[in-house]
Amino acid sequence: MEVILASVGGQPVNEMQTSGISTFINIAQPEESLRDAAGRLGHVSVRPDTDGYLREVPLIIQEVGQPPIPILGLASFLSYQRLDEATVRYEDEELRYYIDPNGTKYTVIRQLPTDDFPRMLVYFFGLPSHPDDADSTFATYSYIDVLDGKVPSEAFADKIVLIGVLDADTQPDQFPVPITSADNQMYGVEIHANVIETIFQAERSETRSKNLKLPLVQQSEREQYLFVIAFAMLSGILLSFVRWYIGLIAVLFAYGVFYFVYAYVALIQWGVLTELFFPGMALVLVFIGTVISNYVFEERRRAEINDLFSRYVSTDIAQKILESYDRGELELGGEEREVTVMFADVRGFTTLSEGLPPQEVVRMLNLFLERMNEIVLKHGGAINKYIGDNLMAFWNAPYFQEDHAWKATQAALEMLGAIEDINAQQQFKSPVQFGIGINTGIVVVGNIGSQQRLEYTPIGDTVNVASRLSGVAEGGACLVGPGTYIYLAERLQPSRQLQVRLKGKAQELGVYEFRPQT
Repeated sequence: MEVILASVGGQPVNEMQTSGISTFINIAQPEESLRDAAGRLGHVSVRPDTDGYLREVPLIIQEVGQPPIPILGLASFLSYQRLDEATVRYEDEELRYYIDPNGTKYTVIRQLPTDDFPRMLVYFFGLPSHPDDADSTFATYSYIDVLDGKVPSEAFADKIVLIGVLDADTQPDQFPVPITSADNQMYGVEIHANVIETIFQAERSETRSKNLKLPLVQQSEREQYLFVIAFAMLSGILLSFVRWYIGLIAVLFAYGVFYFVYAYVALIQWGVLTELFFPGMALVLVFIGTVISNYVFEERRRAEINDLFSRYVSTDIAQKILESYDRGELELGGEEREVTVMFADVRGFTTLSEGLPPQEVVRMLNLFLERMNEIVLKHGGAINKYIGDNLMAFWNAPYFQEDHAWKATQAALEMLGAIEDINAQQQFKSPVQFGIGINTGIVVVGNIGSQQRLEYTPIGDTVNVASRLSGVAEGGACLVGPGTYIYLAERLQPSRQLQVRLKGKAQELGVYEFRPQT
């Protein structure tokens, strides 16, 4: 039987030490007489992590100018292996124990992965033990019962026996460990029992449990970086294609299910402690950053769309356009679709403006165009442009509108009635008349122009026909092309049907004239 006495480090040489054997100015050791009688020393210096939990222990420590001292568990292992002359050193990132008095022959303890200090992760085999508890992880006996002979000596045969305190209220040697809560702490003597068992399980591969792969090792930095990058890319890519809440569900599933399952398998199968914090933090930060970035981009894009259409459509229509954009139904780059186009042209404006001051001409024109603008917006149309004394509007773009041909025709008839009212109120020298042309058909509609000035407008033969119809319509009348009339035939009776020859057309076109009802 060999007795191993405990020693503990005092004041560290460097509190901010980042690698190498933990070195102390002095190490508290037993009295010299006891030290000489003992077989060897084993240190019991442990330090919890910043959160107060104890997860790893330094396998060796050193007093300045003195040989290193192994931790109690490692010293017990060496003693149990009858390595009486052994000394332990940490050299070239390996933990070596020398079996030659001259220190020239050594064996590398390959089964004890460590960090740069070197510290070993402890596998805790059960909850804290309590005196007289038959279900304790490690067998415990009362010191008094042993002295009184109440415990048979066979209980300690071929065993490593640790003597320590398990139930002292004032005992400071207690720490929370990863498998316990902060208020259910483990005494130091049992922590060292777990250290010993961890070393033995690691060294004796034939005694390992099928469900326990020792030693425990930290996930490599390379794997940590790969998972951090993977989760960061996952968040960024997902949120580029799906709604944020769908992306949130996906990344939570990836992290909460896939990664935790991977961490569990890595621990059970390979004894690898997977880093959970940094991949999760990368996922969260990139997710938040991408959501904010997407939000800023979307708001800027919505503002651009609102600015683009607010000049042409009513507030309600602008809101519908934004809703179409949010649903992914808005195509501004250019598309083919059926639209109804309206042109309204003043008849004899040049003659009317002769002899009038320019300010009066502008006032008179704005009076009519402002009222016509209100009516177009009222019926869901978009004001495309003003060309001198000419107005252009269209329906069914950029969002879908039912009855777009009907809405355009009703707007035209109301406009003609409003013009008559204005003429009656203003008492101009001669009445102002407008001719209106409407046509419906397939056009190309989208943003047309340069980066400096874009205009959302329809182009195509349908637009040209509507413009030509406004030119040949009589003052106070609306000419409707055949593409529009097919939507009106069962709902509105034309004033007359006529054949017109339009510029650029080889054949006459059958059109329909509508006038406001008096």
